[in-house]
Amino acid sequence: MYKITFRLAAPCVFIDRPIFDSILAYALWREQEPNAPQKLSYTEKETAVFNAMLRDRLPLRWHEDGYPLASLLFFEERREQIDVKRKKWDAAHDDYADFGKQKRQIRVNAGAYKSYEIPRVANIFASPHGTLPFSPFGHVWFYFVSDDVARVRYLLDNFIAGIGKDIGTGKGRWSEYVIEERPEPFVAEKMRPVPMRFLGNREQANVRLRTWKPPYWDGRGAELCLIPHVEQ
Repeated sequence: MYKITFRLAAPCVFIDRPIFDSILAYALWREQEPNAPQKLSYTEKETAVFNAMLRDRLPLRWHEDGYPLASLLFFEERREQIDVKRKKWDAAHDDYADFGKQKRQIRVNAGAYKSYEIPRVANIFASPHGTLPFSPFGHVWFYFVSDDVARVRYLLDNFIAGIGKDIGTGKGRWSEYVIEERPEPFVAEKMRPVPMRFLGNREQANVRLRTWKPPYWDGRGAELCLIPHVEQ
């Protein structure tokens, strides 16, 4: 098993803690389909093709129950700060808009170019790693099992700029990382979402409905899962 620790260069924004295999899956997709548009929904055929690519090319070992051996995000001493995400059309760019023979301005009170401000929670963490330099935004880490760590590095270095949401606005950016081999085994139920049906449906405190294997955006795959606490 390996542990990868990132030194953050900006606060990290997320709702659910990211899963490491989803980060690598995005990198692999961008490598294989660099010109493919990002969409919010996919057909069953597109999803099947994506899953087949992951099983064949994702540089992670897979559990016999059908999920990669990769963990949720872990951290220490989280502090939250309220941030604001803003979108506003700049009137200086009106000349780029082509309305044909009509002369009018971009509508900023409705439609695709509507201005808005959305509050969001940005997270700052402790910096406990002994080798990585201190960061005011902290260190975060994942655990994973792989037979090709060099491939993991390649995907991260070439296709992943940050962790979490709103990376395009500078959130979740990382400056460096370190990968260390760990002697302990990967215990899935302590590291990632695992469906309760695989655990004998025993009593657990932190159980909720969520997807548990790629593609995580497909809600049709949601089940009641055990979600490990961040302290574990």
